[in-house]
Amino acid sequence: MPKFSEGAGNVVASDTRSALSDLDKAYLANLRMAASIVETFDGAGVPAAVSQKLYATMSESVSQLVGVRKEMVSAIGQLLVIKDKSNIAETDLGCLSPWGSLDEPVREPVGHKRAPITQRA
Repeated sequence: MPKFSEGAGNVVASDTRSALSDLDKAYLANLRMAASIVETFDGAGVPAAVSQKLYATMSESVSQLVGVRKEMVSAIGQLLVIKDKSNIAETDLGCLSPWGSLDEPVREPVGHKRAPITQRA
């Protein structure tokens, strides 16, 4: 069984959240950049062949960011598996819970207990 200090687990969890947030910010910045280029080129007289090449490059850039994010999500899943088999399995590090397919139930961390659902009067 892997043995980690809770502090080390918190550092990895925090760095993981930051890295994913930074990827999301890069994705958003690229989308905004693409939109501003399209708006700027509209009616500016840029030849269609020139704008097409740039749009294709921008589209590929955005697609690659989505691919990198997919790999990051996979790495996060691997980290969760390792954590779940370690001495800090029941420690809540604020890890991102994978939804899997939207048709599948959410996987709860080991040792996680849901609060009972109560009805309102």
